[in-house]
Amino acid sequence: EDIVTQAIKFGHEANQDIIKLQEQLQQACGKPKIEVPTSEINPEVVSAVSSVVNKKLTQALNQPEKPQREQALSALKKELVESLGESFTEEDILSAFETKVRAEIRSSILEKGQRVNGRGLTEVRPLSCEVGLLPRTHGSALFTRGRTQVLTIATLGPIKKEQQLDGLGIEETKRFIHHYNFPPFSTGEVKRVGSPGRREIGHGALAERAILPVLPKDEDFP
Repeated sequence: EDIVTQAIKFGHEANQDIIKLQEQLQQACGKPKIEVPTSEINPEVVSAVSSVVNKKLTQALNQPEKPQREQALSALKKELVESLGESFTEEDILSAFETKVRAEIRSSILEKGQRVNGRGLTEVRPLSCEVGLLPRTHGSALFTRGRTQVLTIATLGPIKKEQQLDGLGIEETKRFIHHYNFPPFSTGEVKRVGSPGRREIGHGALAERAILPVLPKDEDFP
């Protein structure tokens, strides 16, 4: 930790000269900053929302399963709009409700050491793993954490099928390729299905770097 702290301090000191140059450039060529009005929630709306949800919000957030939790929160929103709709706008009511939700979650974490759905700060969702699910693949596994599932499939090939990397230097090859697919329907969403997005590319690269060290060497498993 001391080495990391020293590195951060070193980088911070080195950045000061760059920051000064940026400030000088801003003063010489920059345009006046735009005044952006901040929207503040009416305290009366927050108070009215708090009086309606009361302990119901805590009960909704402590639902163990996400679908039930979202259903309970949606019911609370509907109740708030019906109860306070004549006095305040729906936008203000829902904005105050989201503020109340964030405050309740933060308070539960800091004061009770409890996250959404009742889990502790160091408690993870149930984990399980199955292998050999698909009979016609070289390898397959199903990893489950709570309601999240990942299906992994392995395909083997000869050395001559290694990926050839096109770069400016010498020709390079890559023997392990990890594809990460996150289709929108996996989370119940309806979106365009096309080329991989930044999330898929980034997560795939991260998983690839994590798996690579445990793979056998070329000499042992070509």
